[in-house]
Amino acid sequence: MMDDLKIHRNVCPRNCYNTCTMLSHVVNGKLIKLEGDPAHGYCQGRLCAKGYAYTRYVYSPERLRYPLRQYPRGSGNWVRITWDEALSQIAEKIIELNQRYGSNFSLSYNKFSGNVGFMHYATEGMFNSFGSHTKLRGNACMSAGLDAIAYSSGEGRNPDPESMSDSKLIVIWGANPAWTAFIS
Repeated sequence: MMDDLKIHRNVCPRNCYNTCTMLSHVVNGKLIKLEGDPAHGYCQGRLCAKGYAYTRYVYSPERLRYPLRQYPRGSGNWVRITWDEALSQIAEKIIELNQRYGSNFSLSYNKFSGNVGFMHYATEGMFNSFGSHTKLRGNACMSAGLDAIAYSSGEGRNPDPESMSDSKLIVIWGANPAWTAFIS
């Protein structure tokens, strides 16, 4: 079995800015184990609880694996449809809205999840190809967080995570980095 083991080096896609490097252990196309990459300067071979739990997340029976359509609309009755049906319905709706309003301003998206790596911005490329559209400016969470930092401690500067090991005292407020890097 372990003859088929492949280890892939990738970046954690969970919702934080650390973008820790992971080593994904795959056997016969199935993710069996994740570990932090010892060569990564920040995580140094460790992951947070969300990173280690990713195999459970990927294979959870509660995870959506195919498109669903609510039919009739507003009924709460969800019906499985094919990927081709889902993509066709979305494309038809985009075209119909453009023809109805004479623009793409009825198209709107909001995304603030996942890491902020290169692929996170693929959404902008896709929507920009449609022409002008509506997009939320700024970050829904950032302004409240920046205000909290400014009101409680003045200037909001973050230390280099790798230099934090030289600190004599670290005060952590509103987060539990032993559990996850996500700050709420």
